[in-house]
Amino acid sequence: MNKIFNEFLKTNSLNYDPKKGFYGKLNGFQISGNMDAFTGSNVTVNIHLTEEAAEKVSQWIESNKKKYGILNPAYSTNSVFCMINPPLGLVKKYIAFLQDITAFLAEVATPDCCPFCGETLEGSEDVRLVGTYGRVFHAHEHCFDEYAEQLSQNETAMASAPNNTLRGVLGAVVGALAGAVLWVLLYFIGYIAVVAAALASMGAAFMWGKFGGKNNKTKIAVVWVVTILMILLAMLVAYCIDVQIVINEIIAGGDEAVTNNAFEGFLILLRGNPEFRTEVIIDTLVSLVFIVVANVFTTINVLKTQKLESSTLVKY
Repeated sequence: MNKIFNEFLKTNSLNYDPKKGFYGKLNGFQISGNMDAFTGSNVTVNIHLTEEAAEKVSQWIESNKKKYGILNPAYSTNSVFCMINPPLGLVKKYIAFLQDITAFLAEVATPDCCPFCGETLEGSEDVRLVGTYGRVFHAHEHCFDEYAEQLSQNETAMASAPNNTLRGVLGAVVGALAGAVLWVLLYFIGYIAVVAAALASMGAAFMWGKFGGKNNKTKIAVVWVVTILMILLAMLVAYCIDVQIVINEIIAGGDEAVTNNAFEGFLILLRGNPEFRTEVIIDTLVSLVFIVVANVFTTINVLKTQKLESSTLVKY
């Protein structure tokens, strides 16, 4: 662990466990999270928020996103979660965020309370160290049990909801289209970059949900199929445009082209020009490698979102 952050934990009497991450109280508010210099850091303030307080916290975070490198903030009635850009030496910025957000919360919320009910934990015999989704915090045990029951009911209802597969597939196609267009543009610049595959993969996964597709295993399969097909289609379009440009130049020069059809010309070159065929094969293999890398990354992230919160609930 970073020496500066380790000293910060010790100074503020925060607990650290390799499996749980760090947790404890800062400025009277319960925080938990992980600091990773490579994949990024996260922190959750485990706190009970009223609607008014939640709105003020949201405004504060939005206005400080650039200052602290905040990504993907998420709010609930019992927590505030933020991803922080990978520190890579900027540990002090991460520590400053922890200090500043808890200092701000003192203006809008009550410290040392149960995140679920908002009542004080001090003096209660019903206090338990609990965890969910990587969070570790103290709460009233009966509140935690009620939360677990409600969560189970919600997950059951979600499981019985319609899949909306066709709408999801349409969304995935729309999302992957951006990556396909980028692939074509980069091809004519002279590059084949992983960014196009990544954009296609992430776009497909994102738009699947936006179009109403259910977050299930079918989503992962569709993302793989759609991104592969869309990138391959983008490659074909790029080659056909290239061939059509050559055909037009031949005709403009007064010569007779073998064909006026770009796709037919592409097939003729593929069969009769070894150099062109080798180029297409190499481009295809490189693009497929990029697609696989992008889709593996997307799949890992999707699987994380599919993990039922009820399976992460724990009492220590």
